[in-house]
Amino acid sequence: MELVRVLGPTIVALIAVLISGYSLMSTKRQNRRSVFLDMHARMLDPEIFRGRRILLEKISSLEDARTLRKEQPHEYELVNRALAMLEVLACYVHRGYLDRDLVLDEWGYLYADAWTHGRHFLLARHEDLGHDRLPWPHLRTFGPVAMAWSRDRKRKTEKAHRAEVLALQTLAPPDPAP
Repeated sequence: MELVRVLGPTIVALIAVLISGYSLMSTKRQNRRSVFLDMHARMLDPEIFRGRRILLEKISSLEDARTLRKEQPHEYELVNRALAMLEVLACYVHRGYLDRDLVLDEWGYLYADAWTHGRHFLLARHEDLGHDRLPWPHLRTFGPVAMAWSRDRKRKTEKAHRAEVLALQTLAPPDPAP
């Protein structure tokens, strides 16, 4: 009886700590999901989408970025907003607010393509600002990660596709002779 009197409160406290820990982990997971869904919605914003389209379609060199800045300043600003949103996305990954693998699965190909074109824009913007540092450090860090992920994913997808085609050919009956 003495043992129950001594251990009872300890066991109750331990259970309370376990429940609190589970609740904390669950809340954290829900918050991360919420942040992901919010960022997903922001990435699909029509102006952000339009900025990415302009980036991918019109900027393939530093000169393209300079020309866009001079001749179509509104489109230049849309591209700027789109890349700024990619900077925020990468910052959220860096800070652990978003899961890196989830972001790459959802936005990896787009991020890799945007980085390919965005480097030129980044340099043009750097010229505009005249700062002694390049803008968007998270974009610059995450861009090459997305490119490596994209190359690896494409390689794996092609390999899986070839294996699936081979398996289907093996299962299919031979074509009847004419």
